Amino acid sequence: MKKYIFFSFLSLVIQVVKAQSDDETVHVSKFKVEFTQSGKYLEYIRFLTLGSGMVVENSSKEAVTLMDDDLKLSKYTFVSTDSLEVFQPAIQVGWYGNKKGTGQVELKVFRDGSLIDTQIVYLKPENDGQVKNLTWSYKAK
Repeated sequence: MKKYIFFSFLSLVIQVVKAQSDDETVHVSKFKVEFTQSGKYLEYIRFLTLGSGMVVENSSKEAVTLMDDDLKLSKYTFVSTDSLEVFQPAIQVGWYGNKKGTGQVELKVFRDGSLIDTQIVYLKPENDGQVKNLTWSYKAK
């Protein structure tokens, strides 16, 4: 009987220790961003911040911060080179002068291969010199 109680107690202790160690696990994920622009986007100021550890897909070109001249094409894909605990992309868009064209920027965010969010930023000529700052935060699984 004592053996049974001892082994039951030992089993309980092992389960508690395992549960505590699971709670302290640091979760990390790989992130990917598909960045698409359409319309008259070249007329607008676009400043994209992805942070360290992000590169243009299939290259080693870092994509920490990119702006107008770095964002001439209509589509880019960026991937994390390291697994991250938190991924916080940001974009700043602005316009100056008498713009008449409109456009949009779309960011699709993937975590470990699954689409987790889509953000659309509309480029519209409103007030002269207006700038929008947008930031998002995504945690690892």
